[in-house]
Amino acid sequence: MLKNIIKYFTHRHMLSNMILIGILLGGVYFWNHTQKEELPNIAMDTLRISASYPGASPEEIEYFVTNPIEDAVKNLEGVSDVFSVANSGVTNITVELDVTPRERAEVINNIKSSVLNVKLPTEVRDEPTFREFKTSQKAVLDIFIYDEKAPFLSDANREIIQAYADSLETQLLNLKQVNSISKSGYLEREILVRVDPKKAQAHQLSFPDILAEIRKNNIRVPVGQLSDKEESKISIKAEMDTIDLLNELSIQGGFSSPLVKLKEIADISYSYKEAKTISKVNGRQAIQLNVVKAVDSGIIDSVDEIVKFVKKFNEMNLKNTSIKLITLDDESQSVRDRIALIVQNGLIGFVLIVALLMIFLDFKSGFWVAIGIPFTICFTLVFGSLAGFTINNITLAAIIVVMGMVVDDAIVVAENVSRMKASGEDPDSASVEGTHSVFLPIVASVTTTCLAFVPLLFFSGRMSRMIASLPIIITLMLSASLFESTLLLPGHLNLRFPWEKKINKPKKEARHWFYKVEEVYGRLIKKLLKRKLLILLAFILLLVGSVYIYKYNIKFTMFPNEETTEILINGEVGANATRLQTAEKVSELEDIFQTYLGKEVVGFRTSVASSFRGGAVQENKFSMNIELFPKDKRTKSVKQLLAEWKTKYDKLSGYKEISVRKSRFGQSSGSPIEIVILENNNKIRLDIANEVSNYLKNISALKNVEIESPIKIPEYTVSLKKDYLKRVGINPESIGTVMRSALEGTTIYTLLRDNKEIDVLLTTKLEYNNSIEKLLGIPVANNQNYLVPLRTLLTVDKQYVDSSINHEKQKRTSKVYADFKENGGKTPIEIADIVEKDLFPNILGKYPTSIIYFGGEVKDSREASADFLVGGLMVLSLIYFILALLFNSLSYPLVIMLSIPFGVIGVILAYYFHGYHLFGFFAVVGILGLSGVVVNDSIVMLTKLSREQDVHKRLLTDTEISDIAKTRLRAVILTTVTTVAGLFPTAYGIAGYDSMLSEMMFAMAWGLIFATVITLILIPTLFSGINSLKRIYLGVKS
Repeated sequence: MLKNIIKYFTHRHMLSNMILIGILLGGVYFWNHTQKEELPNIAMDTLRISASYPGASPEEIEYFVTNPIEDAVKNLEGVSDVFSVANSGVTNITVELDVTPRERAEVINNIKSSVLNVKLPTEVRDEPTFREFKTSQKAVLDIFIYDEKAPFLSDANREIIQAYADSLETQLLNLKQVNSISKSGYLEREILVRVDPKKAQAHQLSFPDILAEIRKNNIRVPVGQLSDKEESKISIKAEMDTIDLLNELSIQGGFSSPLVKLKEIADISYSYKEAKTISKVNGRQAIQLNVVKAVDSGIIDSVDEIVKFVKKFNEMNLKNTSIKLITLDDESQSVRDRIALIVQNGLIGFVLIVALLMIFLDFKSGFWVAIGIPFTICFTLVFGSLAGFTINNITLAAIIVVMGMVVDDAIVVAENVSRMKASGEDPDSASVEGTHSVFLPIVASVTTTCLAFVPLLFFSGRMSRMIASLPIIITLMLSASLFESTLLLPGHLNLRFPWEKKINKPKKEARHWFYKVEEVYGRLIKKLLKRKLLILLAFILLLVGSVYIYKYNIKFTMFPNEETTEILINGEVGANATRLQTAEKVSELEDIFQTYLGKEVVGFRTSVASSFRGGAVQENKFSMNIELFPKDKRTKSVKQLLAEWKTKYDKLSGYKEISVRKSRFGQSSGSPIEIVILENNNKIRLDIANEVSNYLKNISALKNVEIESPIKIPEYTVSLKKDYLKRVGINPESIGTVMRSALEGTTIYTLLRDNKEIDVLLTTKLEYNNSIEKLLGIPVANNQNYLVPLRTLLTVDKQYVDSSINHEKQKRTSKVYADFKENGGKTPIEIADIVEKDLFPNILGKYPTSIIYFGGEVKDSREASADFLVGGLMVLSLIYFILALLFNSLSYPLVIMLSIPFGVIGVILAYYFHGYHLFGFFAVVGILGLSGVVVNDSIVMLTKLSREQDVHKRLLTDTEISDIAKTRLRAVILTTVTTVAGLFPTAYGIAGYDSMLSEMMFAMAWGLIFATVITLILIPTLFSGINSLKRIYLGVKS
């Protein structure tokens, strides 16, 4: 039946050509109509819950908001872990899920329902908000607006900048490619009614009196309609919506007493909410718009439309002004680079493959085999798009991984058909028989390659969801290759080009030049087979030597990324510097990077009183994020830039510390070493952190050791004199109202102006809320409207508390971070092993209630190592099973699978001789894939030997083995060199460097090269050796 199907397609050229052209045209169509994204469309297994409690300290937030929400969700089905951060006035809780895609929506709905049922303080005005993380709906671009003439924004500057920001936001949201926009550095406008307590006391006015009087005079309400002919409506509009109206408001008075205007006891003015940090871009304080793309819009299309509009806005609205717009953190750039990389390196690889095919095969065979590359890519685009896949970094990586492999099946078919034609076989018969005879080995080869990537579907951790589409796309491409090589190619091999002369009868083709190479190889194998034991011993010694090299020279680390596009700087100036003074001082450092803008540096951001990890720090501390151009688009390496910058900032004075680190791929902390300490007792937790920090500082390979503990801020704890309050007739709640109004301001009402909410706040004059003594001088009214100073009603205790409280596993958390020095000679795993052996037992012995462990990269590396071990065993088992079915033998699969460890040896030796001492996650992914690829040549070789032995119905002699092995030489070498030709341009970054792809391709290419040498020598040797053992067992002479 199979032969008939092949024959059917071979004789119907029109059908084959229509399928070919249809797939190629379909590929072009779907390329232009499929979304292009940075990552696959997946929903992360996390849910962010945010809640605000204005004016509350971190401990109050923890007690009243964080803990109740954590208790409500921690035991729900599908919840694996809960993390939280409680800051002043706000808490953020991250819930990690352990669910299947089908269960996800139900679990999230249960979490939302449970959180909304939690009873929170009445001052928590807004319900908690929820945010799901989806890669299809992500921030794709940051837009910054600043005044190039104003390093810092005055109120007048801010009003102008924020007006432009509002206008830009409104217009961007009208683009169908934009889902939402969040702003930072943007301060909400408000109207402050600052009461002078002394003046208010002179008129016997308390805060509750003033608050109530203003509120009841702000009226806007419909009251009904007349019963006249027109049914006229009547409404009261007496809003206090201007400062003039508020100034003239009478808040006390009558017929017998003078009126007291609000302006007599209070100053009323527009203001902006106070910022706790200062954010700058390229040395200028700026407003940032973080743009999130729409779900149904690709990342490239979205960014193109946004940038196009920003350019138009610049030309139309900002021309001849000092206001500037710049864009940073363009998430589409990695996709563009990956596409360009694949197109350029792919073209180089394609040209190399075609050239090799023309050299090793005849022109016609080479041409039709090469057509398999665009066919399989277009086939994958068509059916991948129909299946819901997007064009993203992972699917593009899958395409370039197997681009050189997709012609392997076609090479085996074309080479076999060509050999049969050369022996005088009829072209039609040669095409059908030549394809049919290698069909099973081809299916086995495709299956083993696909199976090699299947374990990626079962990996755990964050990376697993990202790379899950890799094996699916690879399987789709190889299936397309199998279809094309067995059904379309045989017919195409019989087509005549227009310039070819018509041949009426079969003609024996000219002898190909490669046959001479085969003869040399045959003679070499014949000689080597006489020294089987020496050959086996040599390979065993090579295996042992490679294990030694790996153990003492090569180490695993999750992401051994030499180059980066992001530099992170932390610094500290004088201890007593304010936020503004720190920002002014940092301008000296910013001037250094200004000279690199547009050359090596895309842009840089500065945050004062905030770390690059987002935590609050002292006002004299700052962090900087420097965005670099990709490696192939700048003339200087990161190492050169860091050295240049160091010589310049070392000359600056007034800085207590400047630490520089390269960003780490896949790690939000930016540091490879991250130690997590869980302990509710603040003193014990800090003691542990200091002990860990001191230990790490003594490790010579490490630098930038820091404890990320929250800063200490003073907190005044107020206790009420309840008996005294009862005697003087003061409601305890009124004390809280007065103090909250004085410190945080009490919202009187909210105005709506230009679709923007403006809060009208009641508070005190500034001098009354910058000192505890002045605050305690504010009076509170009793039930007889007599005013009593706060200091007589309460006691105050001062203490220092954390500015934020981190939770993990319902315990308070601190973290210790460290970076590696250049050429430190250690990996994160090695550091972790040392620390866990020498330090952790001592700490846990002293503090048994504490929990301490490595997080971040160490945790990910260990999870990945376990996954790779399981994945490797799974690959070996699946490949053995397939090969056992193919050969109906238990021993032959073992012979073939010997190419796998020797392929890994090739990777080890390649790393060693290239001077690479670290290999990472993607290199191991490449090795996993390699295990399915390297057996293909062995399958081709052993299948031929096994079949010929079956035909002879006896054990083959060494001479026969060498003669048969040489007939497979061309197929084996050509499949290898075409695959390697497709991999090398990316492995070495010939037309553009990508660290992820480079690692993977490098491992696969060199492993395949070495395994091919093994196949050509070891497989015939082992086959001969097995025959020798059979002869001994059967008592048969050679």
